[in-house]
This record gives sequence, C-alpha cells and structure tokens, in this order.
Amino acid sequence: MVNPLSGWLLCLGCLLQGALGFTSHALPRRPRLCTSSAAPPAAVPSQSLWCAPVADDVVQLSVADDAHTAEDLSLDELDGDSSNGSVWLARGTLLTVAALYGTNYSSIKVLQEMWDGDGAAAVRFIIAAVCTLPWLVKLPKEALAGGLQVGAFNAIGYLSQFEALHQTTASKTAFIGSLAVVAVPCFEALSGQASAAGALLPAMVATAGVMLLELGGLTPPNSGDLVALAQPLFFGLGYWRLGAVTKQWPGLSLPLVAAQSLAVAVVVAAYAFATHGLPTPAGVTAALRAQPALGGALVWTGIMTTVVSAIMETKALRVLSAAEATVLYSTEPLFATLFAAVLVGEGLGGWSTGAGAALILAACLWRVLLKPPAAAPL
Repeated sequence: MVNPLSGWLLCLGCLLQGALGFTSHALPRRPRLCTSSAAPPAAVPSQSLWCAPVADDVVQLSVADDAHTAEDLSLDELDGDSSNGSVWLARGTLLTVAALYGTNYSSIKVLQEMWDGDGAAAVRFIIAAVCTLPWLVKLPKEALAGGLQVGAFNAIGYLSQFEALHQTTASKTAFIGSLAVVAVPCFEALSGQASAAGALLPAMVATAGVMLLELGGLTPPNSGDLVALAQPLFFGLGYWRLGAVTKQWPGLSLPLVAAQSLAVAVVVAAYAFATHGLPTPAGVTAALRAQPALGGALVWTGIMTTVVSAIMETKALRVLSAAEATVLYSTEPLFATLFAAVLVGEGLGGWSTGAGAALILAACLWRVLLKPPAAAPL
C-alpha cells in the first residue's frame, strides 16, 4: 500500500510550483528608475552587465566582476571557441555525471544491506547539505528561491524512488525513472522552447534502449510502479527548472547547489522522521564502528554522487538545454549495469543488454550531432 505521506509530498511539488513560479524572474517592463553602481566602460560585452531588481519598478545595472565567476574558474578557462568547445565540454561533463549516478545503484544496495534505507538516505543528504551550507551566503534571495524549488522537486523524486524500491524491482524503478528523458522535452515544448522538438525523437530512442537494458524479464504491474511514476515527473521538473535557473543566475553554481542540497536534506529528513525516525548520532557511530565500509558508502553517495555531481550538472546546464541533458543522462543505466557487474557481481545479461546499450549510444550520437546550441561559456 502506498504511504499516504508520498501523496502529500506530491502535492507539495504542485504547491511549490504555484508559490515560487516556473517562469524566470521578470524585470519591470517600464522601470521608473534605473541606477548604476558604476558607469560601464566602453565596449563592455552585454553578458558582463548584471541587472538586478531593487524594487517593484527600480532596477540596478552593474558590471560583473571576478567575484561572480570565481567558483567557475575550472570550467571557465576554455580556449577559443566557446560556442563549440564549451558545448562539448558540457556534454563530456554530463556523461561523467551519468557515470557517477551509475554507481549509485550499487552503493545504495550496499547501504540498504548494512543499514536502514531511509536512515541512510537522510544521513547521505544531510552530509551533502552540511558540506555545501557555507556557499549559501553568496546566494541572492531570488536565486535562493529557484535553488530551493529545484531541490524540492528532486527530493520528491528521490522519495518516490525509495518507496518504489520497497514495492517493485530495481530494474523497473530505473526504467520508469529514465522516462524523465521524455518528460523534459515535453515541459520545454509546453513552455515554448524551440530546442524541445529536436530532443524528443532521440529521447524516445534512448527510452527504448533503457527498456531493453533494464527489462529483460517483465514482472506484473503493482502499486510500486505507480509510485515510481513520480520519478520522471519530479526529476524532469527539477532538470527543467535547473536549466532555467542556471541561465538566469550565471556564476552562482556553488550557491545554487547549496540551496538544492538544503531542500533535499530537509524534505528527506522530514520523511524519514515521519516514517521510521531519524538515526541518532549514537546510532550512526555504532553502525560505523560495526561496519566500517558504511562510512565509505555514505561519503561516496553524500559527496561524490550528490555534491560533486550536482556542481558539474549545474555548470553544464548553463550551456546545454535540459532536453539534451536528459538524453545524455540516459547512459546512466548503461554505467549502472557495468558497475553492478564489476562491483556487485551481477550478470550483464543477453542480447537485450547489447541492443539496449546500442540504442542509448545511438540516441546520444543523434542528439549531439544535431546543430549545436548557441552557448555561453561554462
């Protein structure tokens, strides 16, 4: 039976949409007053100008300084052609993120065997939130709202994943979650984004590939499948909104990751507290002493596959559309299958595994060989 709290959490996502809004922050159409922190020098590129609302009908212009992009130096130091080089760098970044996410299935399986699943999930996201909390001081109030919204959507996606794994198979949960690759182009099409049409067909090919990869032997539908359907909806909303927020607030990758981590930690911890109770510090210490490998799994999932992957994802989505990102993310089950075979000893399967992998790779090549999007530097 589906936990009633899951339904309330799904409603929470709808309320957040209404409360925080899906659209980018709109500046007043006819500002009464426009102030400037300093006269911009001649020939300042338009992307170096920052426009911030001060009041309902007042905006302030300023020239972006190094502080706006200090945390992006590792990806900003690109040579030459940003419209081409940074696009391919962003694609490579997202494939690396997909590989990191692919390790999650094996890591979470280890965590569930060693400790209570909900408690481990709460500790994982609390670790991520604590590590990123200092970055929140750099985040303007308007950007904070966007980051919290993305985090709340992702948190509901994670919770539906946890609940589904208790009631259905991991393969079906992974396949249903991969439907975000179709959901995101639909959201972009509904919002009038031209890039959505080019991503829809590759997304459908990628979905077929994931189906072959994950669903070698189908089991009858159950209530867990219905719960799992919240994954593509809310993860898709999270990717879509993150793409908009990162383009609206360039140079704030780390603070946005902090806001997302905080929202996920609060929602997941509240869910764990309401269902099974939060683990106590003494309980965590005892579990770590009894099973030292637990600490490594928590650090890996809390920092590498949550914080580091979110930073890379946030930077890459400044360049790529969310629709293209989800097509690249469709390689996650392929990486998950490979890691499960190496780390956990699961079999690679038969012809369906090879056919599914081929379709996923074909979808990615199809998408990336289309006309590249006009890109800002990462």
